[in-house]
Amino acid sequence: MMRKLLRSGSVALGLVVCGAGLLLPELEAQAPFQPAPNQKAYLGSLDHQLKSPAETSRLKDLRDGKRLVIDLNSKETDENKAVLAKAAMWYIYRLTDTKFHQGFYDEKTKSTTTMSDLVREFQEKICLLPEIRGKRALKSEQVDYLKVFSKDCVACLREVLAKNSVPIVRVNAARMLAGLAEANQEEALDSLLDILKNPNEIDAVNLWALRGLKDWFEQVQAGKLNFKDEKREQRCILALQQFVSRPRPASLPADAPADEIAGYQYVRREAIRALGLTRYPLVPGTKGTEGLTALWLLRALKKGELGLDPSITEQAEAVIGLCQMETKLSKDFQPDYAVPAMGAFLLEYIKLYNDQRVSKLTTLPWKLYSARLIIALDQLAVQGRNLPKANSDYIDKFVAVAKKVLREIEVDKDANAPELDAFLTGNQPPSKELFKGMKEATLKTAS
Repeated sequence: MMRKLLRSGSVALGLVVCGAGLLLPELEAQAPFQPAPNQKAYLGSLDHQLKSPAETSRLKDLRDGKRLVIDLNSKETDENKAVLAKAAMWYIYRLTDTKFHQGFYDEKTKSTTTMSDLVREFQEKICLLPEIRGKRALKSEQVDYLKVFSKDCVACLREVLAKNSVPIVRVNAARMLAGLAEANQEEALDSLLDILKNPNEIDAVNLWALRGLKDWFEQVQAGKLNFKDEKREQRCILALQQFVSRPRPASLPADAPADEIAGYQYVRREAIRALGLTRYPLVPGTKGTEGLTALWLLRALKKGELGLDPSITEQAEAVIGLCQMETKLSKDFQPDYAVPAMGAFLLEYIKLYNDQRVSKLTTLPWKLYSARLIIALDQLAVQGRNLPKANSDYIDKFVAVAKKVLREIEVDKDANAPELDAFLTGNQPPSKELFKGMKEATLKTAS
């Protein structure tokens, strides 16, 4: 069943009591995120709760940008940091408390608290709700608060993932890490990568790690963020490529049920989408075929290239991703070479749309995907401007005929593809390689 692949995941955190204070775990030299299968460490404690009105008020003022974390008064700074460390433990370690795993009913308040409620409370504390998701600008004081608080949160979440194997805990810890990435905390990306490195991790946890990376790269592509660490950017892109290229798992034999295959493809689609947002056709600093983002997107588009053939939505994400690759970031990248594969996919996509329109059994949000494909094709045309005229003209002609038929889907009409089919049949791309002079960047299947 699909839920086998997307079952929840969990972990818990350790805490060191030293003298009168609570010390957070160090970020360095952490254990791998591979707890024993039966390890269910409980790391929560009422000692972490902000009990006094002074502590609660201090946290609220820091979160709302009404108080500076780093104060001119060193005593104030120490007290601010102590409250943030305590708050990180309280909001994160509760994930390991089993009373929340099935929903905790409080007789006093007559309300039930679920794991999703814990995640939402955490998201409020890191300004995702309502500021960041509401597209409200943060105050500079809130930016500073997030920088300090997120370091404490990452340390706690790493501890949870290292010590607790309960699926529901692991999934929600990954959700929190993804939230930190969405809140522009670059250091959280290292922990998302560590999740993906764990060969025993369940895909429900991987899904949230991939979503965190996708949210980060989405902001980078939009020009809202830049990586402070170029090597971290490289590691992120390579990790996405490695996830997409995973061999077919033994748990999915040839006769595997359709819903289990769909579950695997659902998670991999998130990796393809994130990879398509990375912008680099070729990752800087890599050699040979290592780091060929555009090649892996092309492989994700064509059947017979991955361990398990892609779904139609995975193929759509691969097309969108290829269109988003920036030619100015790789002088040898020749996107016109990928046009026949894109066109072949579009013909299949259009046929499936027409078949489902007749049967009225819709399995895809056709208008949404068609709109996204049209936007992506416009991006491809823009990227073509950096190519020789023959390559650019070829791309422009393809984009024109492809957009014409996709617009028919956008307005819920029958989609007629003879013009697109004729263009693909009668025109070959000027480029004979995806990367100029790189014959090793090839496909297993015939072009």
